[in-house]
Amino acid sequence: MTAALVSGAIDVGPSNVASMAAAYAHGLRLDLFAPSIIISAAAPPTTIIAVQNSSPIHAARDFSGKTVACNTLRDLQQAAVMTWLDKNGGDSKTVRFVEIPNPDQLGALAAGRVDAACLVEPFLSSAKNDARFIGRPYDSLGRQLMTFGWIANSNWYAANPDLVKKIVPALRESAGWANKNPAQTAAINSTYSKVPVEQLTSQNRQLFAEGKLDARLIQPIIDASARYGFLPHGFAASELFAPNAV
Repeated sequence: MTAALVSGAIDVGPSNVASMAAAYAHGLRLDLFAPSIIISAAAPPTTIIAVQNSSPIHAARDFSGKTVACNTLRDLQQAAVMTWLDKNGGDSKTVRFVEIPNPDQLGALAAGRVDAACLVEPFLSSAKNDARFIGRPYDSLGRQLMTFGWIANSNWYAANPDLVKKIVPALRESAGWANKNPAQTAAINSTYSKVPVEQLTSQNRQLFAEGKLDARLIQPIIDASARYGFLPHGFAASELFAPNAV
């Protein structure tokens, strides 16, 4: 998504904060103009660290020398897992991370190819009987985070101020509707994904942001990414904001 926006192949899209931060830190300008996904420690988890039921791993300190699967390396997920390890008695420097796509992680865990996996929905809910959950990595970054945001190609954003003024309230309105109508959104999701509605409604749901951009919900992600060397340097989260973003 971020690469397509940078190239101008698309004008607007949602992207994870670590990805847009990496683009910005390497000199590529993108305009973050609206929030998208909010992760809250008070809500049921949509991302967890899982091990086999029979695993000797029970806490962060048990991860020394172990292998952990993440969907993408040197990105938001790995930064969160490393922070969780270091804040809970482990040492992220002793852990090996490997990149395995989300649909394949549970199989890799069951086969013993990895010692732990960072499972996300919908795979998290389906793994409740096949794995043991031992950590919520995003909680280590903050009680509330904005993990995804709406970004635009800078040239498009500058050339279309009137359209941007229509898009932002439309995103907020649709976010509010989706948060209040999980059954209806599950039906829409099922229509396009072909996943049964019953399976979708049984999953933990992410929340869509209904408010304004808040740099405080983004800064911990940037700081963690810089701390572990995923960014060449840290910076203020507000530097990602588009001109006149609200």
